[in-house]
Amino acid sequence: MLVTINNFIKSRDTHYRSTFDITDHKPFTKKGVSSSYSYFMIVATGDSSIASAMKNGNIYDVSHIDKEYIKVKALFFLEGITIYEEYTTIVYGN
Repeated sequence: MLVTINNFIKSRDTHYRSTFDITDHKPFTKKGVSSSYSYFMIVATGDSSIASAMKNGNIYDVSHIDKEYIKVKALFFLEGITIYEEYTTIVYGN
């Protein structure tokens, strides 16, 4: 089964990560993560907002934020169809 699946999809076709500085890189002790997911461009679930990541990490003073995006696309007969997308927000602060 795994061989068949690998023939039809690319793993992590697109992987993008960026950092947004909020302050002058204050030392931080906490990290909060929030994610949202999309399946076959039809079903979406989760919350990847900055507010959600702050709440998950119990953060009130933000040092900086990382965003991560992962996309898996189909090959062959479904060329151009996105099978899976993941958006992740990582907040660092105190």
